[in-house]
Parts: sequence; C-alpha cells; structure tokens
Amino acid sequence: MSHMNEPYWVRLPHILTGDGTVKQTGEIARNLGAKKALIVTDAGVAKAGLLDGIKESLEKERIEFGVFEGCQPNTPIRTIKRCADLTRGGRYDILIGVGGGSVMDTAKLAAIAARGQNNEEDIKQYTVNGPPRRGLPKILIPTTAGTGSEASTAAVLTDNEGIVRGTRGEYIVADVAIVDPLMTLNLPPRLTAESGFDAFCHAFEAYTSPRAHRLSEALDEMTIRLIAENLRPAYREGAKNPEARYKMTVAATYAMASVSMSQANLPHAMGHALQSVVNTSHGISLSVLLPHIMEFNLPACPEKFARVAELMGEKIEGLFLPDASLKGVAAVGQLIADIELPQRLRDIGVKKEQIPRMVDILFDINVRNVRGNPRPVTREDAIRIFEAAW
Repeated sequence: MSHMNEPYWVRLPHILTGDGTVKQTGEIARNLGAKKALIVTDAGVAKAGLLDGIKESLEKERIEFGVFEGCQPNTPIRTIKRCADLTRGGRYDILIGVGGGSVMDTAKLAAIAARGQNNEEDIKQYTVNGPPRRGLPKILIPTTAGTGSEASTAAVLTDNEGIVRGTRGEYIVADVAIVDPLMTLNLPPRLTAESGFDAFCHAFEAYTSPRAHRLSEALDEMTIRLIAENLRPAYREGAKNPEARYKMTVAATYAMASVSMSQANLPHAMGHALQSVVNTSHGISLSVLLPHIMEFNLPACPEKFARVAELMGEKIEGLFLPDASLKGVAAVGQLIADIELPQRLRDIGVKKEQIPRMVDILFDINVRNVRGNPRPVTREDAIRIFEAAW
C-alpha cells in the first residue's frame, strides 16, 4: 500500500560538500562553540594520513584536540563506552568522527553516552527506545562513499552477544557533515565496492519502501543512476577518476538522506542478521542477499523494478512489465559481478545449519525493517531466501 500522501519528516544535518572542504573543520567546530575536540577514527584512517588537514584546521582555530583511534567494525558497545569514557575524562566538548560507518556511528553514540550514565546497559537501551538525551556536538566526515552515516538519523551497534542492533532518533543526527570527495580518493578497490553497494541498497530499499514519497523517490532515482554510472569506474580506476569519486560521495550521502525519510527494509534487516552470525562487512552481507530478496519482492512493486532497470541503463521500451522488471534484478546482479563482490552465503563462511539462527535474529531484533518490506515476510519466506542465497 502506498504512503505517498502521508505526512513525513525531513531531518538532515547541515551538509558541506566539495573538494577540500575538510579544511573548514576548525572553523565549523569553533562556530559550534568548541574549545577541545576529540577526533574519533580507526587506525587505518589515521595511518593513511587523512587526519592531517583536519588537525591543521583545528590548530589554525586554536582548538585543542586529541585522537581516539580505537574504532572497530560494526561498532561494538564496549568501544562506544571506551570512547565516551575518554571524552568525559578529557573534558572534550565536541566529537569529530572521521572514517566509515562504524567510526561515525561510534562518534554519534559516544557523544550521547558521554553525557549520561555511560555504562553498556544504558547504551544498549538506545536500541529499544532511542537515545534519551542530546549529546555533545558532533561533526562527521566520511572516508568511504557508502554508509551515509553522516546524513542519517540512525546508528548501528553490536552488543556483547555479537548481535547487530539498530537505533534511531533525533539526537543521533550530526550537527554538521563534511563530505569531501578527496577523503575517498585512495580508498582500496574492495572497500570502494563494499561501501558503494551499501549506498546502492539504501537508495533501492528507500525507493521500493511502502513509505516512499515524492522527495525520497526523487533522491533515489538520482542516486541509483549516479551509482550505476560511477561505481564501476570508481572501483576500477580509483584516484585516477576523481569525478567518479565525487559522484559516489554525493550519491552515498543522499541515498542515506532518502532512507532516513522513508525506511530500509528486508535487505538491511537480513544483512544485519547475517552479520550477527558471521564476521563479514555490511556491503558483502547485502551483495549475497539482495538479488534473492529482489526476486521475492518483485511481485509487490514491478513498476519500481522496471524503473530501476531503466535508471541502470537497461533498455525496457516496448517490453511487457514482467520482462522489464526482471531486467532490474539482472542489472543489480551484473553490478555485483562487475565489482567482484561475493554472491553466495557459503562463499563467506556461512554454514547451512546457521540459517535458523539468522531467522530468529531477523524476527527478534530487526522486525521493524521486516515489517517495512514491500511484501509481507514470514519465517518460512526468510528461510527460503537465505537457502536460495546459500
């Protein structure tokens, strides 16, 4: 059922986009009232020299700063607590998250935890009712073109049982996102593929969501086309194609903007369930699942699938709708193959006997996105999709 005319909120951070914009970090931090900044990142980003321009801009504005390099994939709850402890102990008054989605989510949640009880149980409660308080100011600077965490009202964390959980709310939104394509220029090919495909899924899920509306659909059509045209060259050519890098950063940010206004659905829900049982990246969890979920969802929105095919460069003129919509499934499969992402669960270490556990997590933890799927999903449906992907 369409929600096209239902009310919807638009909530985005201030977003500054363009080459070299990280040089304005210090000025933006000062305008937010900062005197002492904590740069939140991981060892890889720090080692790559991506913090240099940010540090220089903070020094120029006479803002003291420290660096937390302890971020880990999938945002473990204990890492959020460690970052919040350092924030409070060092009396930092702003957090600057520089990295991929897990880094930015750590910064978002640590900014809130630093102003609260900051124990792991308190942080875990964010995934039940949303964060209960406004945190410290935060600036987010992505170094990948994919997660869109810089633009989202949501964050992901992993609890101490290894379950990947989501949370969302007004207090999670960054004060400012700085989207500088030059920060992604030397991203390795595999990370380019994984993060870029995550961005594609944000746009695709928002586009096929029953909660889609005119603004979200306009953003989705733009971002699906941008990714279809630019992910392959960004993957193959990297720093030799700065234009493709630029367009991928724009696509990633606005794909997440769209999904924040509408809703992710079954691919992200199943992807997080998969990541709860196997140590894999978010982009890979989506690449092995999306084509099979598309085949399941196709009867619910064939017109949208046909339009996706067209946006991805397929010729659909004169085709009957079922044939045109199948071209959408094929185009996505071809994109996954071209950027050389895994296409089978067994290829990433999933055992068939783990499928029931993933289905349990899907319906216990990720049920909101399951309910937001364009086609109703039963446990039996989920088992069949996982088995087909295996």
